[in-house]
Amino acid sequence: MQLKRQADQWAEVDGHRIRYWKKGNSSSTILLIHGMGCSCLEWSENIDSLADHSTVIAVDMVGFGKSDKPDGYDYSPVNQARTLIKILGHLHVEEVHLVGNSLGGRVAIEMASMLGNRAISLTLAASAGGAADAPHAMRLQTLPIIGKLLTKPDRIKHQVGWSSVFVDQSRLSQERIDEKFQDSLRPGAQASALATVRSMIDLRGFKRRDIEQLHQKIKALDTRVLIIWGDSDPLLPVHHAATFQGLLKNSEVHIFDQCGHAPQIEQADKFNQLLTQFIS
Repeated sequence: MQLKRQADQWAEVDGHRIRYWKKGNSSSTILLIHGMGCSCLEWSENIDSLADHSTVIAVDMVGFGKSDKPDGYDYSPVNQARTLIKILGHLHVEEVHLVGNSLGGRVAIEMASMLGNRAISLTLAASAGGAADAPHAMRLQTLPIIGKLLTKPDRIKHQVGWSSVFVDQSRLSQERIDEKFQDSLRPGAQASALATVRSMIDLRGFKRRDIEQLHQKIKALDTRVLIIWGDSDPLLPVHHAATFQGLLKNSEVHIFDQCGHAPQIEQADKFNQLLTQFIS
């Protein structure tokens, strides 16, 4: 299964060169925000379908994919949200449907809080931020020496790690795994990944105070929210979906059977149909 790609385009924000993909010419705009260790490529199975009805933008956040990975950058979800809002300004996007997977979901929540009624809708696909429990490997990455060892690029570890978050292995192509591994070898990739994890997580899990503050922002959201989760997600278990629903004023939840941490890839057709209906 060959991956579907779009032409690389570039924006400069605060001196940082950022890659994005864009397709479609509709007045309705969707922004797709990837998770940890990912890039625009996480949306390769979604962009063409969604672009039938909307202008679709996918971005490599600072520190990921082909975007710059500067030392000293604030890699927290709040600052990533600020940067993405500046990219929307660069692209002259006023109103937007926000869609995020994993870390990208948490960034999307921060954006929705900042944008107010400019965020027409919010879609959380296996999003971080629902609860404080975090994967043990990420907790260990907060330790000075162990963190560097755990995030050192290793092809076998990389293959096993990504395979573990999919139920249907046929949906995880070798091309996708290889590109993720090559991205992990880019200068600055390891340091930016560690900085991202450490901005959110400590040895106990997601930082409690940050989660409490995030939940207050979630409760204040007026926008419609679509929550999509895989019932077999090994990283952020499905109970996180119920936590989000309990915090939100206006949400609907869809649980995908036999699906892991990347529903937009593993069950792309179902994901695309749901999202298209939701934002119509």
